[in-house]
Amino acid sequence: MTDPIEDRVIRIIARRAGIDAAAIVPTATLQTLGVASFHGIEMTFEIEDDFDVNVPLEACDFTRDTVEDMVQAVREALTPSSKARSSR
Repeated sequence: MTDPIEDRVIRIIARRAGIDAAAIVPTATLQTLGVASFHGIEMTFEIEDDFDVNVPLEACDFTRDTVEDMVQAVREALTPSSKARSSR
């Protein structure tokens, strides 16, 4: 069973990094995938637009955090309580 949130995040990362989505594993860091911090910020904005959420930039450390961490940040931002806090 595939995870639609993970799939969408990976597609965005793949497009930004210029690599095949199939090559991205959840344990990879954005840095090891070749995503520079500036491009990572742009990627975060794209993910926010795609999911209509706000992901705190501190939730995405490009040198340490993994693809799965990014997916988890999106999941947390999609929870009803997170969306209510971000709209205040």
